[in-house]
Amino acid sequence: MDLRRGRERTDTRLRCSPRRAHRRRDDRRRRAGQRLSARGALRQHLRRAHRRARPRTLPDLVIVQGSINDRRLGTSGYREAVTDAWDALSALYPDAAIVVLGPAPHALPVAKGTARIDRDLGELAAARGWWYISPVEREWITEGNYLAVIDVDEGRRHPSDDGHRYLAEQVASALAELAAPAPAASAQ
Repeated sequence: MDLRRGRERTDTRLRCSPRRAHRRRDDRRRRAGQRLSARGALRQHLRRAHRRARPRTLPDLVIVQGSINDRRLGTSGYREAVTDAWDALSALYPDAAIVVLGPAPHALPVAKGTARIDRDLGELAAARGWWYISPVEREWITEGNYLAVIDVDEGRRHPSDDGHRYLAEQVASALAELAAPAPAASAQ
C-alpha cells in the first residue's frame, strides 16, 4: 500500500541491515500467495509505516490504490480484507481525507476480475463516504493509448515510465475535479 503522494513523498519502506533484508525476503517468500491482510499483516505494516512517518508526517490526504493482484483469488474474503485494511488505515489517520484509487487495467479488454475489484472497491468506498476514482470507468487506458501507457515488451504488462507519468496526471486531474466546489444552483 503506497501512502506516498506527489513530489512530497514520505518514504515508508523499512530501512534495515542486509541481514534483516534477507530475513524479510524469506518472510515474503513464505507468505507468497497470501493476502496481506491475513493474520493482520497489513494492519501491522500500516502501523510500522505510521510509526516511521510520525511525527514528521500527519497527512491530510491519503491515497490508497486497489490492486489487480488479487483478481485471481476470487471473491471469498476479499471485501472483508479490504474492510480490515481500510479500518486500520482510518484508525491510523483519523483526520485525513482518504481517496481510493481503483485498479488500472493492465490488459484490454478489461478482465472480469479487474472489473469486479473496481466495482467492489467503489461500493466499499461509497459506503464509507470516501472518494473513489475509477481508472476503468474513466477509461484511462484504451486501445488508442494502450501501447504508450503499458510496457508489453517485458511480458509483465505494467505501466511504462511514460505510462506512470500519464496515470499520475490523470490522478491529479481527478483529485482536482473532486476537490472543486460544486457549482451553485442558479436562482430562478
